[in-house]
Amino acid sequence: MLESPAYRVLSKTGHRLLALLEAELARRGGEGNGHLVLTYKDCVGSGIDRHAIHPALLEVQALGFVE
Repeated sequence: MLESPAYRVLSKTGHRLLALLEAELARRGGEGNGHLVLTYKDCVGSGIDRHAIHPALLEVQALGFVE
């Protein structure tokens, strides 16, 4: 994934969102992929502007990182 073309074009906000999802998966011990919960509060608390969350989610979906 880290060397994929999709990862290279990911925006800064997309990277942050993906990192939050990876951290949530790690907190769950790698279990529950596909059922991760990430709230707006989580995103804003990590420095993502509230209005940038939805576009970032669409971006990581379009690039194939999440469904």
